[in-house]
Amino acid sequence: AERMSRLIASLLEYSRLGEGPRHPPVPVNLDDALERVLRLLSFSVQESGARIHRQSLPQVLGHEEQLLQLLQNLMSNAIKYRKPGEPPTIHISATPQ
Repeated sequence: AERMSRLIASLLEYSRLGEGPRHPPVPVNLDDALERVLRLLSFSVQESGARIHRQSLPQVLGHEEQLLQLLQNLMSNAIKYRKPGEPPTIHISATPQ
């Protein structure tokens, strides 16, 4: 129920993106965010046999729910859209710019 509540809140916030963020960006630890996403996608990762290689990610200014959604979409797409019959290999890293 808690996860569904967060999802609904995220969808509502997403629907308001055209209006601009309602809250100022805050520091978000991307390593922690990635851990949450990996827990949410653990079944898909295990079922697909995905190999995940990751480096330490930075803390960034942003909106946590949007960054979680971004990471979740990228990870689920990497698992879903792969060469048939082969487990995906996913590399996660960041480069400061």
